[in-house]
Amino acid sequence: MRGKKHGLYEDYSVTELGAVFGIATNSLKDKINKANVEPSKIEGNGKRKKYRIYDVYSGLMALKEKENAEKSLEEPRTHKERLDMLKAEEQEMINKKLKNQLVEKDEVLSEFTSALTKIKTRMLLVPKKMAPRAIELLDAVLIEDEMETEIRQILEELSEYDT
Repeated sequence: MRGKKHGLYEDYSVTELGAVFGIATNSLKDKINKANVEPSKIEGNGKRKKYRIYDVYSGLMALKEKENAEKSLEEPRTHKERLDMLKAEEQEMINKKLKNQLVEKDEVLSEFTSALTKIKTRMLLVPKKMAPRAIELLDAVLIEDEMETEIRQILEELSEYDT
């Protein structure tokens, strides 16, 4: 359907219209039903409906206007209402922080950076700690076992990280 000119009053299936409008077929069907767009043609014992682009477009625009109007009714209308809403949201955040249900972003970043630094430091010490032991062992399997034990010990200690 790309590149083809579409007549406003020609009949198209929902699939074809979905390609024109860039909307998934099922989503477009729902919107057409919500907008009460009547089919211009019904084929195949009422199973295949065809719609005019103009009718569907008009219906979608009317639906969008209706949804926007409903949203604007939910939004506070006066400066005082907006201010009251912002104060309520701020108080809710303060309450959540007091109940330890909310954490500052900087605190999280600081703790995360600290944990990663600990891991990096401990892991970089593994070769220095294991090198003398590896010389004694002279067997790759034993060296691997010792290294795995050391790494697991480090990870176990770090997993006991205080939250």
